[in-house]
Amino acid sequence: MNAFKLNPIAVALASVSGVVSLQAFAEEKAGAAIETVYVSGEKVSRSLKDTTTSVSVITEEELASLQHLTLTDAVSNVSNVVVLTGALPDIRGVSGNGSATGFNSFTGGAKGRVSMLVDGVAEPFVADLTGDSGLWDIEQVEVFRGPQSTNNGRNSIAGAVYIKTAEPSFDWEGAVRVGYRDMDGYLDTSGVVSGPLVEDTLAFRLSAQRLAGNTYSNGVPYEGNDPDFDLNELETQRVRGKLAWTPSEAVKSILTYANSSEEGNTGRSFLYG
Repeated sequence: MNAFKLNPIAVALASVSGVVSLQAFAEEKAGAAIETVYVSGEKVSRSLKDTTTSVSVITEEELASLQHLTLTDAVSNVSNVVVLTGALPDIRGVSGNGSATGFNSFTGGAKGRVSMLVDGVAEPFVADLTGDSGLWDIEQVEVFRGPQSTNNGRNSIAGAVYIKTAEPSFDWEGAVRVGYRDMDGYLDTSGVVSGPLVEDTLAFRLSAQRLAGNTYSNGVPYEGNDPDFDLNELETQRVRGKLAWTPSEAVKSILTYANSSEEGNTGRSFLYG
């Protein structure tokens, strides 16, 4: 008869070994901490964890993945937000355009109720989301749900959308993107270049994007009152230049110049193919 006896000391050592291995694995996983996401739309940069406002952040990685082709796409995927063509977003049931219909600001007799800010500067009501603008050289998009009047004025009673563009780099970098969709010749051409002008002190960034294609609506001109553009075409151009001046570790100033133009059937979205 063969007898088999467990050694209690060996079992105890095996158990301790298992616990140590699990603990080491947990510490290793904890060491690979998730990168902290910072929110800038409340004038003071805070981590997303420390921000008390209801805010959703669309990160640079998500924007660069082409999961969202336009700003409208990105914002419309945020919970409690609805984006209509050629209109500011409606947040938590409050019309961004200050009207009951949500289609334009004049029907309700009020100005916009959602502020659109790019690098801290408020955009005019019709300057953004009137066309289906592409996403290019944007670091992150923050969507604030709820009143932001204290930080961004009375035109943000429903909330705010804060767009943070990429900053100048003290290392040379550049990128070019060409996108084409086979429905009505939609073409996206974009480029960016950034680098130092004075080492560790002054850097620049220059980005540009041009979108051209046909819109959803097949407009028919009124006889005798022909428009000077094609009612079915939409062309959007954006150019942005930035300078970063860092004379010391405690001082950093950024100067931004941006120009956006839209020609054709503005307020409409491009066709999707």
